Amino acid sequence: MVYFARIVEETDDAEVVSRVFAFILHLGVLLYIRDLITKTRNYYDERTCSLSDYSVLVKNLPCKKGTRAKMALVLTECLGKLYKMHEFTFLPEYEDFYRMEEEINEVINRIKKAMNEQESEENSLLL
Repeated sequence: MVYFARIVEETDDAEVVSRVFAFILHLGVLLYIRDLITKTRNYYDERTCSLSDYSVLVKNLPCKKGTRAKMALVLTECLGKLYKMHEFTFLPEYEDFYRMEEEINEVINRIKKAMNEQESEENSLLL
């Protein structure tokens, strides 16, 4: 009957009022459900914690020697007044940099040692 009312265009005032009331009722129920879901999500989100709740992520630090120590010192001085710092973890890219730097220094030291040995052999042959 409701579908045919559009075709025939015989809608009375009571039907229009009932349609508007049904729309408002559905809208109110949907808003209430959304509010209930949002409140429930916030309730459980406040009672659970993850590592990201207590983490500070700093990107694009320069790969220079002493950067980690300076950053730890700055974080301790700035945030240490508010929070007790237990551990500083740096991403693997800095570990790779420091490992490569140590390997490069070892290679440089070996080259210098080999050059010094060669020079000492040449000096001993000249004498």
